[in-house]
Amino acid sequence: MDIKLSIKCKCGKYFKESVPAPYPNVMAESARDSSSEEWEEVYCPECGEEIIAHIVNSIYGANVDVPNVEYFDWEEIHTPESEEDIAWIFETGTHHEIYELSISNLRVLADLSVSDSQRITLHTMVHSQIIASLEAYLAATFIKSVLKDDDLTKKLVTTDSELAKQRFSLKEIYSEMANIKKTVAIRLKEITFHNVSKVKPLYKNVLNVDFGDISWLGKAVEIRHDCTHRNGYDKEGDLRKFTTSGLIDLANLCDGLVSKIEERLIELEGLDF
Repeated sequence: MDIKLSIKCKCGKYFKESVPAPYPNVMAESARDSSSEEWEEVYCPECGEEIIAHIVNSIYGANVDVPNVEYFDWEEIHTPESEEDIAWIFETGTHHEIYELSISNLRVLADLSVSDSQRITLHTMVHSQIIASLEAYLAATFIKSVLKDDDLTKKLVTTDSELAKQRFSLKEIYSEMANIKKTVAIRLKEITFHNVSKVKPLYKNVLNVDFGDISWLGKAVEIRHDCTHRNGYDKEGDLRKFTTSGLIDLANLCDGLVSKIEERLIELEGLDF
C-alpha cells in the first residue's frame, strides 16, 4: 500500500507525491499492537524544503501526519500484491546479465558527442539510471537468493527486526509456516534497496557479503534524488554537474560491488547447507 500525499509547502507550492506505507504487524498478539511506523522524506519541488511525513499503519488502516507545512491531505493507494513482482524476479534470466547490459549501455551514453545543453540532460539521466540499475540488481539478487533457499530464509527471519518481532499463537504456527515465503517476500518488497543503511546489514547478516566502505553510494543516491525530484538541481538551487569520467568511475564502483556479491553467490552455490 502507498500513501498519496497532497502538501502545500510553507513557500506556497502545492504538490503531490506517493510514499510507501509500512506493513502492519499482522501477527501481533492484539490488533492494538499491530501498528508499524516510518518517517518518509519528500522534497518541495519549488524551494527544495525537506518535509517529513510520519506514517503509522495497522490492521485498522493508516494514519499520517506532516508537520511544519501550510496544509496536507492524504489517501491510501492500494497496489496489487507483490506476487507478480516476485514471479518476475524468478522467471527472468540472470539479473547479473541484466545489470551488465544496462551499465554497458550507460557507459556508451555517457560518452556520446552532443551539445553542451544536451550533455547536461543526458548526464543527469545517466547518473540516475546507473543507481537504478544497481538498485534493481541488489533487490532482485537478494530476494531470489533468500526465497529459493530455506536456510537463508530462516536466517533473514531471525535477523530482520520487523520479521523477528512477529509473534504467533500455536494455532497460527501451522498456517504461517505455509505462508512464510509470502510473508518474507512482502517484507522484502517494502525495502528500498538504494537505502544503504538498510541494505548493507541485510547483505552482511544474511548472505555474508561485506560491502565495506560504500560512502560513495550514499552520496550518489543523494545526487540521484536531486536528478529525479529537482531535475538535477540541489536544495540550494545549484545545478549538479557531471563529467563523462565521473560517471564512468561511478559505474566502475558499482561493478566492484556487484562483483563482490557475485563471488559470494558462487561460494553459496557450492555449499551444502
